[in-house]
Amino acid sequence: MKPASAGELMTAVARGDRTAFGQVYDLLAVAVFGLVVDMIRAENGQVDPDVAETAALDAWTHVWRKAPALTDRPLSSAEAISWVLSQVRERCSLVAADRGPAHEPRTVAAQFPRGSSANGKRGSMAPAGRVS
Repeated sequence: MKPASAGELMTAVARGDRTAFGQVYDLLAVAVFGLVVDMIRAENGQVDPDVAETAALDAWTHVWRKAPALTDRPLSSAEAISWVLSQVRERCSLVAADRGPAHEPRTVAAQFPRGSSANGKRGSMAPAGRVS
C-alpha cells in the first residue's frame, strides 16, 4: 500500500482529519521547525529554544485552524507543502514582529500548554537536535 502524499494528507486535514494532521506533522516537522528557527533568530544569531518551540506550536495551530480553507479541490504535494510553509512564515512573521526586548513572543495563544504537540502527544515541538 502506497503511503499518502502530502497533498492527500492536507486534503484530509482540510476535512478535519486529526490523524492526517499528525502525519503531516511527522512529514514536515523538521522543515517547519527549521523555518521557525530561521525566522525568529535574534539579531545576535542566537535562538531561544523555548521561544522556537512556542512559535512552532503556534504555527502548527495556525495551520490546523486555516486548513478548512483548502476544501475546494485536492492538492498536489507541492501545493500542500508550499501552503503549510507559507502559513508558518505568516505566523512567525507576526511572532518576530511582536517580540519584546526579552524576545518573548506575545502573539502565542496562552491556552496551549507547554510541551504539547500538534498531534496531541506530550513532548517538545522541536525535532531532536534541531535548535542551534
